[in-house]
Amino acid sequence: MRWWWLVGLGLATGVASGDDIYTWTDKGGGKHFSNVPSTDQRGAKLGTAETVPADEMPPADAGPQLTEEQQKYSNQAGVARSRMQREMRAMDQQMKSIDAKLAELARARTAHAGGMAITGGVGTNAGDFRTPEELALEDQKEELQKRQVQAREGAQKLRADVDEKLGGTPSWWIDPK
Repeated sequence: MRWWWLVGLGLATGVASGDDIYTWTDKGGGKHFSNVPSTDQRGAKLGTAETVPADEMPPADAGPQLTEEQQKYSNQAGVARSRMQREMRAMDQQMKSIDAKLAELARARTAHAGGMAITGGVGTNAGDFRTPEELALEDQKEELQKRQVQAREGAQKLRADVDEKLGGTPSWWIDPK
């Protein structure tokens, strides 16, 4: 019974909204759906048979025309930027993991540093000493931080190269984080 109620609600919502759905197929054969009409290179509204006057038609390419060599470089730079992005995300995850392990080890090391009944309330200086495992993790963290700095510098250098070779920052560029 609830299922039919949800189907009815979904249909009513779709009908009540009154939005048109536009579909179009790209050069690669991919099917796209949108609630915003768009135009293709010929000026036809996608999903319809209407045509748009030439003066209302958007330019075919808002960016500068690239030579074949520039297009090849653009593709390679895009792949390199994506690889850098994945590496930076992986390093961020490793850093979070190391921080979590260090915090857990510090809690365990200092849990009873203030003293316990069994020791007569005598505290220890356990908070001042790191275990070999903690020292190794801190070394890993330091090395990872150096790699992160190098990766950011590499991304900045790639962006400068892309700007120089393509005459500006392309629309596909997103700074790796």
